[in-house]
Amino acid sequence: MSNHFILLLMLSSALIGCESTPHSRSRPHQKDSGLESSLSSVAEIGAGDGVKSRQEFKFFQEIMGTMFTAQLVGFNQQVATSAARAAFNEVRRIEHQMSSWRPQSEIGQLNAKAGLSEVKISYETAWLLCKSQEFSSLTRGAFDITWATLKGLWDFKTHHIPARNEVRERLRWVGSDQLELKLESAEGQKKSCQELFKLSKRGAPHPIWSRFIPSPPEGWSWKYRAKLKSVKTQIDLGGIAKGFAVDRATEVFNRLGFKDHVFDGGGDMRVSGRSLSDAPWSIGIKHPRAEYNWGTLWIPTGWSVVTSGDYERFFIADHQRYHHIIDLRSGSPARGSVAVTVIAESALMADTLATAIFILGPREGIALADSLSGVEALCFTPTGEVTHSQGAHIFSPELKSRWRP
Repeated sequence: MSNHFILLLMLSSALIGCESTPHSRSRPHQKDSGLESSLSSVAEIGAGDGVKSRQEFKFFQEIMGTMFTAQLVGFNQQVATSAARAAFNEVRRIEHQMSSWRPQSEIGQLNAKAGLSEVKISYETAWLLCKSQEFSSLTRGAFDITWATLKGLWDFKTHHIPARNEVRERLRWVGSDQLELKLESAEGQKKSCQELFKLSKRGAPHPIWSRFIPSPPEGWSWKYRAKLKSVKTQIDLGGIAKGFAVDRATEVFNRLGFKDHVFDGGGDMRVSGRSLSDAPWSIGIKHPRAEYNWGTLWIPTGWSVVTSGDYERFFIADHQRYHHIIDLRSGSPARGSVAVTVIAESALMADTLATAIFILGPREGIALADSLSGVEALCFTPTGEVTHSQGAHIFSPELKSRWRP
């Protein structure tokens, strides 16, 4: 039995009853058993001579608290629907495993037992926690999953601004050193994250359905435990898990033969192949203060685009904008950027660095992007300038130096 068939059977069978309905762009999307889809455009190839036409299919589903969109180019709507089911199911699997909002998830249990006891975690979760610690070190704490320790201080619905002494107290329990990880083989051998996963040199671990591969990687059968040192520390993978899920879904599409697609997880986008017109996929960059695009990026296959902006969740008080991207050095909203767009070779990398560069600001953040292979970035500053890394112009030859007059 081929790995291709096993993958399709395993990922598709768990999803039930969701057929896509083609409709024009002007009609509202219609839900069907939890999966929403649209046939956004059709291009005829060899019309009239018996050759099937390529089509562009769109599917939508709300997961991880945001709307995920799959845009596929193929020949058969039913096959495309099955592939979308499989990809969305993979994202949902990761949500159930890693969401801090789910008490029974591995992260939910880790938070519930903070300061008390260790929690058994899976191979994938261990890898992502190790990767999070690596990114925290790389960004000098600008990215850190213990940001969740500050949850509830800032309320963007009631416009609550916390007292400084309360913020300082919470910041005492923030930092990647608050998370302890134990990696141990069945024979009792222990290794560090870097030794076992070779984080900087190797990609993401094989997902659970890759257990069918003939030679699983080292660490597949190891035991993993995690603990938060303080009862006051909490973690949330919201700044990295979505990018991880987008990479996973893209892998599903590629293995199922859909080489031409875009997968968008609420702004975390990864592209593969080419669009219906056989041109590279183009991605719009939202204007930070208007309802139109500031510019366009042409993205090569396999690359990702993620934008973080102060316009996503915010409130205005005393003529000051308070937004949800918190600088963990101060415990307050970061002030050096208005928006940051990162183009990277993985959605996980782009997702993580978009937050970190936003916090670090145009000088330090762009310097970080320039120091990394396979990463480019654009930073929109409060003064109206657009600073960018050295290779960003490759993706948009007509880059403008300002985003407002």
